[in-house]
Amino acid sequence: MSWLLGFLAAALAAAWWLSHRRFVRHWGILEKWIEDLAAGRTPGGMVFRDGGRFAALTHPLEKLAAAQERLRGEAEREEFNLRTILASMAEGVMVVDAQHVLR
Repeated sequence: MSWLLGFLAAALAAAWWLSHRRFVRHWGILEKWIEDLAAGRTPGGMVFRDGGRFAALTHPLEKLAAAQERLRGEAEREEFNLRTILASMAEGVMVVDAQHVLR
């Protein structure tokens, strides 16, 4: 009987260790992905094949990355258009902020 309890304890410890190892690995992937997003970089693929809480984050984070990429593209196009317009003008341009302070 005691060998059975020992076997069960060892099995539970092994299951906990494997689960913890997977959690730590997934957490590292998630941290890297969020760091890339925060730095303005396009993160690599994030796939959690085994389901669970981390897999539930995949789709929302991929949508966030796509929206960030779309906004980055729009900002680049707007900056290009503005630079093109300003470069072709012969007149001077003054820029003021919302409080009408010259910038």
